[in-house]
Amino acid sequence: HHAEVIRHEPTPGWAVHEFIAGPLAAATGIPRPLDRALNPQSLFSLGGIQNFGEVTVEPSGLRVRIVDVNGRVRFTHTLVPER
Repeated sequence: HHAEVIRHEPTPGWAVHEFIAGPLAAATGIPRPLDRALNPQSLFSLGGIQNFGEVTVEPSGLRVRIVDVNGRVRFTHTLVPER
């Protein structure tokens, strides 16, 4: 149980984002080293606390938030549509 936001860019110009959060009932843990095969970049990493993720989809983009068990927003990241 940890929170992490990772941007993978397996080939130049093509990226995939991975959002990891909770489950609320799991024991706390710590993020592990990333597998380098997909050229990952950790944008946020947090272990040792209970947390959950919130995803909001709007015409302007996709927003993900990592929130701790006390309701404190620990990280926000927004992806906007590419044109």
